[in-house]
Amino acid sequence: MPPSWYTAGESFIQNVQAYSTPFWDVLFGAGSFLGEEWFYLFFLPLLYWCVNPSLGRWGAYALLLSGYVNSALKYMWNMPRPPEALWRNLVVRPDGPGFPSGHAQISTTVWGVLAWRVRRVWLWALAVVLVGVISFSRIYNGVHYPHDVVGGLVIGVLGGVLFMVLGPRVGDAVKDWSVYRVVWAVTGLAVVMVLLHPAQDNRWPAASAIPSAATLWGMSIGFAIERRWIHFEGGGVWWVRILRGVLGLLVVMAVYTGMHVLLPFKEPYGLYMAARAMRYVLVGLSVSWWLPALFKWTGLST
Repeated sequence: MPPSWYTAGESFIQNVQAYSTPFWDVLFGAGSFLGEEWFYLFFLPLLYWCVNPSLGRWGAYALLLSGYVNSALKYMWNMPRPPEALWRNLVVRPDGPGFPSGHAQISTTVWGVLAWRVRRVWLWALAVVLVGVISFSRIYNGVHYPHDVVGGLVIGVLGGVLFMVLGPRVGDAVKDWSVYRVVWAVTGLAVVMVLLHPAQDNRWPAASAIPSAATLWGMSIGFAIERRWIHFEGGGVWWVRILRGVLGLLVVMAVYTGMHVLLPFKEPYGLYMAARAMRYVLVGLSVSWWLPALFKWTGLST
């Protein structure tokens, strides 16, 4: 990008922040949170366990694939973020390059795919509002230039459309695969994802490639096992659904944070990568296989 783009972007951010109020701070602070990994770690499993398992699976794959593409593009282009003097109202401190905005791209893809699957006007309207608030929050909070956000929106739309076109075809093609065939296929896909991701901080393979690839591996195998032997349907009265959600989130949080506590090191790098991969594999397996099996065993699911 020419320097003038960054100068103009910083001026735009300053002009937006000149209109800040406590209300906008709260709104756009919440908007940024709705695009964070922590939010999706809560929201999509709840959607899968408590509302609609099929919709939860679609949302999870949209999240993981869009997240991987965003990370790969960021480190391929290595474009800067605005200066930290403009950062404000942060829920989570950002890291990594700026373009394209992950919040804008991933929220566009995930909410677009969910609205497409549900096919209700109210959800399309909600998706537009949420994507707008999430995306603009990144400019308001000074962590992305306007071109980062616009780029994220465009890539998110393109990715969502591609997902909507290819997703059903892939789903139909693999629905009758054996668990062993799924294991081989997703192992190959995960390895390719890690190997193709650009280097991060002059290190390769990149640590940022691990969350999407490892979660995709664990989740896909878990879904295959669930489909073959568990047949989780996710029905039940409201209090059973709430109980499933609370129990499930407690387990996932224990896995997510417990692995970080047990294996906190970042050196040597190879061991760090292995520990990071294990953490996300276990999260994927917990959401898609272990917890649905537990719900069936305890009578918390139909």
